[in-house]
Amino acid sequence: MSARSLLGYRPELDGLRGVAVLGVMVFHSGLIVGGWLGVDLFFALSGFLISTLLLEEHAETGRIHFGRFYLRRALRLLPALVTLVAVLTLVLLATTSREHRIYLALSVVAVLFYFANWVEPFGIPLAWGFAHTWSLAIEEQFYLVWPITMAGLLHFVRRRVAISVIVVCSAILAFIYRMVLARAGASHIRLFEGSDTHADSLLIGCSLAFLMSWNLLPSDRRSRLVIKGLAPLSLLTLLVLFVRARYPIDYVEHGASTFTALCAVMIIADVLSPRSLLAPVLRNWLLVRTGRVSYGLYLWHQPIFFALGIYAYRPIARPWIIAVGWIATAGISLISFAVIEQPALRLKARLRATDGAKDEQVSGKVEIRSNP
Repeated sequence: MSARSLLGYRPELDGLRGVAVLGVMVFHSGLIVGGWLGVDLFFALSGFLISTLLLEEHAETGRIHFGRFYLRRALRLLPALVTLVAVLTLVLLATTSREHRIYLALSVVAVLFYFANWVEPFGIPLAWGFAHTWSLAIEEQFYLVWPITMAGLLHFVRRRVAISVIVVCSAILAFIYRMVLARAGASHIRLFEGSDTHADSLLIGCSLAFLMSWNLLPSDRRSRLVIKGLAPLSLLTLLVLFVRARYPIDYVEHGASTFTALCAVMIIADVLSPRSLLAPVLRNWLLVRTGRVSYGLYLWHQPIFFALGIYAYRPIARPWIIAVGWIATAGISLISFAVIEQPALRLKARLRATDGAKDEQVSGKVEIRSNP
């Protein structure tokens, strides 16, 4: 089974990352109610990218190299995360009482071992500044399980159509499963932070990867025109969801995160096709640069916003305070990218060259496409 090479460096995908992280940051600034859906945009993009890369590796080598995959993910994700954890730990040790340090210790372990999304659903609060790491935990759990799952599918199921149907049906079943749990009375935080109840966004991205890599999408002229027509509508729908969707009701009852992921894959399918209508929009200089440092922006914005008294569900902070929070976040993220992330990415690039694995998106000499 051969995978068609889709990628290389695509600035449009960084632009889409930029939209996602800006949505989250504007939401946490208290300015819009639906920006929390930026996380689902990240999930859909991650599912698509990781699945595409693994399909390409399998086509080239006949296998998926788990050790190399996990090492590359660690080099991409851990340096910046460990730095964040170290800084927050020092701040909290200096500012919190001794009895609260048990929560700090638990939070540090949960974040570094990527199970932070299962702490709050059991009624245990994460320490100050760590709450947003639940989404990183879901991504890492996906990175742990999905390559093994894909290897099993590629080994035991020989027909491409059958594999694709399995993945698509898994996304549908994940959505139904969440709706069933919601009707059964599961808590909002359990539904939102559970890796099982947030799997549909990731699997929708995975589904697009299989369909595009194996040329299973309709390719006649009418179908292509339909996709191109739906892509701008999807971007508009995505922006409306960012502005209007409310947590928890629109997540629990109305499937807003699933609609976000579906819009995301429509946009991805368009920007990776010839004569894309949306590619010039997402190649905007500011969006692309924002997407390149989106990991640092996501890591640092919440503790900085908290420190300044900026956060969703509170009265909107004064504009100058919000501006200070954004400027501080951007500055620290740029420093993190240059000093911490770039050296690790260069090492990751050398590893890729040594392995001969052509499975990373590269910008110049620096790989950037696996941002969460």
